[in-house]
Amino acid sequence: YMQKRDLRRIHTDPRKRHYEPVVDYIPGNLIQVDLGELNVPYDNSQKTFKVYFVCFVLCWSRYMYVSFSTSHYNTDKFIDAHNEAFEHFGAIPSEILYDQTKLVVINEQYRELTLNNAFGKYALKMGFSVNACEGYDPESKGMVEKSVSYVKSSFLIGREFKGIEDLQKQSKEWLQNANNRIHGTTRLVPSEQFKIEKESMSFYNGSMAATEIRIADKTSLISYKGLKYSIPTIYQNQKVRIKEQDQVLHIY
Repeated sequence: YMQKRDLRRIHTDPRKRHYEPVVDYIPGNLIQVDLGELNVPYDNSQKTFKVYFVCFVLCWSRYMYVSFSTSHYNTDKFIDAHNEAFEHFGAIPSEILYDQTKLVVINEQYRELTLNNAFGKYALKMGFSVNACEGYDPESKGMVEKSVSYVKSSFLIGREFKGIEDLQKQSKEWLQNANNRIHGTTRLVPSEQFKIEKESMSFYNGSMAATEIRIADKTSLISYKGLKYSIPTIYQNQKVRIKEQDQVLHIY
């Protein structure tokens, strides 16, 4: 309709974006986060399956982590991806920048953000502040946008996978190489820079991601999914936090 009536030229926004130099990032201060998806081929098959992923990039060191899934991210899965990343880093930044995904931001008015309730509570608990770029403005988080493209072009495209478990296994090997390459922009090795940056980040403890609570009885047992698990006797009659991950029960 626009093209047939030559309206595109008439209604083009005459305003021009003005760019400013980027101030140097502070170590441990900021991570950029973005989501991506791609159809990838099954091993020795004409079939494909869709992979969804969340990419995390530390702005100072360019050190990155990627979490993968075969289903759409809801708030719970998005939080799980963050816990994965923090566990990989062993630390938490002071601020994270997102686009205006409903997983994080419900509404924005005059740059005041209304956060997704569950995610807002999570950010408060973990101790990082949430920031979001303006709507329809991918350039304000260009670093992670490039990383999403890099994950697709350097890892996902051109490989075949036996399933999500195989993909996750291969991704760990690829991520090791990606973080130990000389970065095209900084001309430094992200993993070496991360060793410096990590000192400026908050320490991450796995118990921070464990939300369920159990009380150990007088025989040092806790109950989970109808089964009893023993813990050291020093924790008799005390509260512990639990988290199940990859069919392993972690008790804190």
